[in-house]
Amino acid sequence: MTLRVAEVGGDVRLVAGCRFGLRHFGVPPGGWCDPDSARLARALLGHATAGPTLELTMASLDVEVREPGAVAFVGGGHEVWVDSQSVPTGSAVAVGSGSRIRVRPARWGLRLAIATDPGLASGPVGSIEPGAEFATEGPSAGRRFAQRVKPWWIGDGVLDLPYLAATPPGFEVEATVGTMISREGVRLSAGSNLPVGERTGLSRPITPGTIQVPDARSLIVIGPDGPTIGGYEPLGFLPAFSRARLSQAPPGTEVVLRPCAHERAAALEEEESRKVLSLIRRLSAKSL
Repeated sequence: MTLRVAEVGGDVRLVAGCRFGLRHFGVPPGGWCDPDSARLARALLGHATAGPTLELTMASLDVEVREPGAVAFVGGGHEVWVDSQSVPTGSAVAVGSGSRIRVRPARWGLRLAIATDPGLASGPVGSIEPGAEFATEGPSAGRRFAQRVKPWWIGDGVLDLPYLAATPPGFEVEATVGTMISREGVRLSAGSNLPVGERTGLSRPITPGTIQVPDARSLIVIGPDGPTIGGYEPLGFLPAFSRARLSQAPPGTEVVLRPCAHERAAALEEEESRKVLSLIRRLSAKSL
């Protein structure tokens, strides 16, 4: 199966996983902004393990299918058509040679994961241009597709984001997602003044999920391709389940950052992981 890009607009990436062990060289870990949507997209096609997927952030994409196969779409922020048929996100469809896949931005959510069967094996890294091709390899996982799935962490109300305070017990922050959204990070506008520590001029290590306070009315949450060191005062750290929720929040979304004890954060993380893994096993089994 081969996919050829006819048209593209916005941020479309082929993401295969994280890079570890290079932070001391200033290389961020990378990986998916919403890893669970990517895993569920592959599970809809019968793949129980993680693997390369396309990740779109409020982007448009037109793809020509060169060989038959199957494609799954999970996440938010986009509408999908295969030829003239509308395809709901959270589902998988068979595609034939010559089919055209069209993806356009929508209002609900922010990012969309696209998986294929056979799985994606290679493609351009970084910005994707028209004419680029994505190759697939390996055996097909199956021809019967599981039911439609909707990620429960994508919503349209006020977003509750537990975080680990840099200086316990921390404090609650009401904020709004701004327009500066990328794989490097997300800027939030705070509803009230935040305490800003004295600038020392010294940088400190930061990781994806670090919450920085650049000024009294702004927050920056570091993304997977964000810097590895920073000099702004840290408010705290967003656990993985909170980062997944924020990764699907479009501009204008209201969020509440709530300080959370380490024990409570670990319990919430374990509960979320169990739900995702259980759903992946169920979906991948039904797709065979």
